[in-house]
Amino acid sequence: MRKLLKIGIAFLVLMAGCAANQYKTGHTYNSYNIHNLKLKIPSKYKASEQSVQDPAGDMLIYRWKSLTGGTLEVLVWPTGPRIERGPMVVDTEEVTIVANQQTKLIKASIFFGNKEEVLVVHLKNSRARYLINSKNININEFKSILNSAEIVDN
Repeated sequence: MRKLLKIGIAFLVLMAGCAANQYKTGHTYNSYNIHNLKLKIPSKYKASEQSVQDPAGDMLIYRWKSLTGGTLEVLVWPTGPRIERGPMVVDTEEVTIVANQQTKLIKASIFFGNKEEVLVVHLKNSRARYLINSKNININEFKSILNSAEIVDN
């Protein structure tokens, strides 16, 4: 009985900590492992496509959409891109650190040949190349998602 009480108290403390964290940030998160790239994505984003291969066969697409219209994508090339997917027109770029890698946070007005405003970050490890992009997402929210990124190279 005493052991059950201790487990119950430990559970309540854990739940209180989670509730406090949710209250402070206003968000709960879901964790994803995408080809050794770990990300924490706000739970308001729902997976719409997971591990869909593009028509060229060299890229995997992972996509989440929010009820407010924002889209987050992680594009993965396990063997590197085989074809050009269209031009990107860079409006601004800033050097940043994501997953312990120096990279650039790019704001583009044309992405893969389409006229649309997109935030983009490129990452890589020994197993894959990654492109994380967002459409209709506030830059601070995108940076928050990027801050959770971790690449496990094993």
